Amino acid sequence: MPQYQSKKKAHPALLIGAVGLAVSACAGTSHAQTAWGSAIDGSWLDTARWTAGVPGATTPATLGLAGTYTTTLQNGSGSYGSLQITNPSAVLSVFNNAKLVANGTTTNNGLIQISGPGAPGNITGFEAGAANVDLMGTGVLRLAHPTNGNSDAAYLYYSGAATNTLTNASTHTIAGSGRVYTALINNGTVNADTGAGTTLFMIEQPKTNNGLMTASNGGVLQVNGIALTQSSGGVSASSDDSHVQFLNATVSGGTIDGAGTNGSVQYLGTDLLDGVTLTNLNNVVNNSLVNIGANGVVNNGLWTVSDPSAAGNFTRIATSAANAIVSGTGTIRLQGTGTGNNDSGYLTYTGSASNVLTNGASHSIRGYGRVYSNLVNNGTVNADVAGKTMYMIDQPKTNNGTMTASNGGTLQFSGITVTGNPTAQIISTDASSPVQMVNATMTGGGFTTSGTGEFQYFGTDTLSNLTVNGTHSITNNTLVNLATNLVNNGNWFISAPTAAGNFTRLSAAAPNVTISGTGSIRLQGVASGNGDNDSAYLTYSTNTNQMTLGPNQDLLGYGRVYTNLVNNGEVIADVSGKGIFMIDQPKTNNGTMTASNGGFLQFRNTTVTGNPSAQIISTDSASPVHMADVTMTGGGFTTSGTGLFRYTGTSTLNNLTVNGRHEIANNSTVNIGTDLVNNGDWFISAPTAAGNFTGLNAGDASITMSGTGTIRLQGVQSGNGDNDSAYLYYTNAANQMTLGANQQLRGYGRVYTNLVNNGTINADNTPNASGPASKGMFLIEQPKTNNATITSSNGGFWYIRDCTITNNGLMTSANTATPGGGFQSCTINGGTLSNIAGQYFGTNGAVNLNGVNITPNSGVQVTNNSLVSTTGMTNNGELAVNTVGAPGNFTRIRVTADMGTIDGTGTVRLNSVNNLAINDSAYLESVDPANVTGVLGANQTLAGIGRVYHKWVARGTITPGQTSTGSGEIQCISGSLTFAPTTNYIVHANDTPASGNFDRLTGSSSKAVDGTLTFSFENGYTPAGNERYDVITSGAGGISGTFDTLNLEQISPTGPVHVVYTGEKVSVVACYADCDGSGTLNIFDYICFGNAYSSGDPYANCDSNGSLNIFDYICFGNKFAAGCP
Repeated sequence: MPQYQSKKKAHPALLIGAVGLAVSACAGTSHAQTAWGSAIDGSWLDTARWTAGVPGATTPATLGLAGTYTTTLQNGSGSYGSLQITNPSAVLSVFNNAKLVANGTTTNNGLIQISGPGAPGNITGFEAGAANVDLMGTGVLRLAHPTNGNSDAAYLYYSGAATNTLTNASTHTIAGSGRVYTALINNGTVNADTGAGTTLFMIEQPKTNNGLMTASNGGVLQVNGIALTQSSGGVSASSDDSHVQFLNATVSGGTIDGAGTNGSVQYLGTDLLDGVTLTNLNNVVNNSLVNIGANGVVNNGLWTVSDPSAAGNFTRIATSAANAIVSGTGTIRLQGTGTGNNDSGYLTYTGSASNVLTNGASHSIRGYGRVYSNLVNNGTVNADVAGKTMYMIDQPKTNNGTMTASNGGTLQFSGITVTGNPTAQIISTDASSPVQMVNATMTGGGFTTSGTGEFQYFGTDTLSNLTVNGTHSITNNTLVNLATNLVNNGNWFISAPTAAGNFTRLSAAAPNVTISGTGSIRLQGVASGNGDNDSAYLTYSTNTNQMTLGPNQDLLGYGRVYTNLVNNGEVIADVSGKGIFMIDQPKTNNGTMTASNGGFLQFRNTTVTGNPSAQIISTDSASPVHMADVTMTGGGFTTSGTGLFRYTGTSTLNNLTVNGRHEIANNSTVNIGTDLVNNGDWFISAPTAAGNFTGLNAGDASITMSGTGTIRLQGVQSGNGDNDSAYLYYTNAANQMTLGANQQLRGYGRVYTNLVNNGTINADNTPNASGPASKGMFLIEQPKTNNATITSSNGGFWYIRDCTITNNGLMTSANTATPGGGFQSCTINGGTLSNIAGQYFGTNGAVNLNGVNITPNSGVQVTNNSLVSTTGMTNNGELAVNTVGAPGNFTRIRVTADMGTIDGTGTVRLNSVNNLAINDSAYLESVDPANVTGVLGANQTLAGIGRVYHKWVARGTITPGQTSTGSGEIQCISGSLTFAPTTNYIVHANDTPASGNFDRLTGSSSKAVDGTLTFSFENGYTPAGNERYDVITSGAGGISGTFDTLNLEQISPTGPVHVVYTGEKVSVVACYADCDGSGTLNIFDYICFGNAYSSGDPYANCDSNGSLNIFDYICFGNKFAAGCP
């Protein structure tokens, strides 16, 4: 487009030459009025054409004759004091190489034309020769430049002072193409109307427009390098195919109207607009700058910055004042080259970077490009061009309206601070129109979408006092800081599975940050990981900062949570094979934390506090919750199905209610710090694990596990349970663990802790896929209390070792083929021992059984080289001391309290090795031979083969031998054996006395007999009649007393069988006549009989008639005479 070229320094009038000088010399200098003399064409310089000569500088002149004619000034200069062209058909033509100086008012109702078609193009103009020159009338002053208007071939100028001003009256028109140098006040019309390719240049001196300045008919009006001041009624307007241009111009006030089809207002170079109103199309062309002054701009049209087809140089609108407002109902559209990330179309500032550009409430800024300015948006900002971006950069932005990405465009805030009021919104209309934050700080207002909008974050961003919805994507290697509370009604995505997997996080950047609303945050790090990396995580700027998730807020996906998190909503690890890792800082759960859909939730090296109603949930076994070196306090662990809770390292649980499956992994420990309500199933270790230290600990002085659940010890499969691959333990040896009434402890392993059992302990040998066929539960070290049931089943066993059990309940077994329990170096105080299938409970080492009750058909096997001590017990089953085939070491029962009684209806059976009573392989003793006496109760049986040391009172049955018809010996040594009236001493004779195959009590202890002697011949043995069985011997210890009742089998042919008492023996004699049991019949037998008769001894009733008389003597004499074989 043509632009003004600098005018020659010489005044145009000097270029007319000598001819012009001569002509002008002919002009009059009189003030007398002169008029055009006839209605014919002629030269202004022709004296003959004027009534009073050629007008001079002060001469009033008139072109008033009717008719059509032209007065021409050419090759010379003219002037007048005033001019009236009253004839509308009259033409005043300043044609070529001429100038006309107006020194006064010009009233033009016709046409004044400067230059014209066919003119050679020399310097030709109209000049204001006075301080103020008015152009009046209804006519036209036309600059008719012979070409494009960009030379002095047609111009308006000033003569004399540059301040001389030409005023165009409201009814008058200045039109055409050419240059207007002079100061101009336009109250009428200025119209660049010559046609395409021509320009009317407003240059050099300031212009004032109170009327209309326009371009039409394809022409261009250019305001170039000057100040244009417009009143409120002043309009600069384009029209169809016709442009108004401002080049390095300053425009103040009025209206700039880019009207017309294919017409517009164009800004070139560096322009300033101040207090103007824009309508229709205004265009800042390539490599141009428009400054907005302090009075701002009212834009009711479309103001475009650059053009997509432009060269893409620096094209911008800038604020040149501290505060500038663009108001109105219009739009500024940035539309440079490329995608917007360049300076081909942008908003900026001139001078101070702090200059503020305000976008009015009804105004919009649209398109793509950069916005450097400190922008206050009270209206609309819309990045609305598909595939292109509007960049908010450099200076802070304030949003009190809406800032939007739509139609596939992108709105980006980069490296700045954006402050919004509470109702302000930043909007993404759909997923293809994202809003992006790049190293930005966003404070106040909201991020919103009515559809599928997306907000993307890059670099390091900070958010404060925001309400958001829509999709929020924190891209790879990006940090979003939450500096205040956030109302989140949208969906946040931290990283993406396909991202590179660098540090991508959402951070609590203040001491307390709450995320409320109804939205979600999804962690979704690199797809190749399981979430235990820093590709997606929640963190903090200071480790004490706390992030709170509101009641309706969800945290989903997989990744790490470092921050101090308070969950009042839901945390859901819902991606199969991946987990959410709660690590580093403490966590508080007032809502639910869940693993589902094959995902897992891990708490590691942190503390988690929950309120009583809070829940940590595993929905199924494929979605476990994992505790690793963590402390969990309050709330519950729960599942609605087959949920799984796993523990590794060292974890502590406090004030919890749990259900589901709980697995303590190999080499891991769970400390129970307070009472636990267990309605689930605990599995301590696994049979296939490596078998390292794996346990559940009593972590406080007294903890209770109530509920209806189970704890299963299941250590390494290759062991029998007597190892530390699965155990119950303590953090302090004095700590006590209580199993509630409906709680079960099962499996195989060790129980070290001080345990109070109010439920069931069942050594059930399960699972047992390999290794020893029978595995056990070992209760060891610290004291135990059993108030309910300790049992075994399925071939398993319980084993009490090196500890004391206060037994107020039942210790039993359901095993039918294997022993169900055992004791080693331990103390059992009270309770019941019951083996319902008749199996023995074995012992090893020194075992104390005090006050226990052994039920019928139950037994305790005191195994080789073992000691069972008791202060007393009730034995309704069997106490078996050693086994016949054992090695024969010291195996015994010891009474530790004086008159300590083994009561009940059971049997104490001595099983001396090889059925020999000459060793200490099976015996009874007391703890203090001199002062402690042991007692066998009135219904207790002492059986078998072995020894009885020290002092004993046998009030029940004594039956040596291993079977009811067998025979055996019990040696009583170093003490005494006292019978009671209730004692029944049962003796079986299976052969002759010489064979030794008969029952007997022997040894050096004194024996005080009483009660009943029951004697029988067994195994088909028929006595010969000469047998004498020494059933009790004592040596030096002596024997005292007699049996009150004798139950003697009378099948001896020389009988009846009788009992002979000596000081060292009690003998059963088969031959009646051998009264003294000497084995020889002599006078002493008569003497013996006589003594018996005299004393009324039942023995003397020889004929068994119940009375003693002479016939008994006769009977005895007959038997004596018959002799003993």
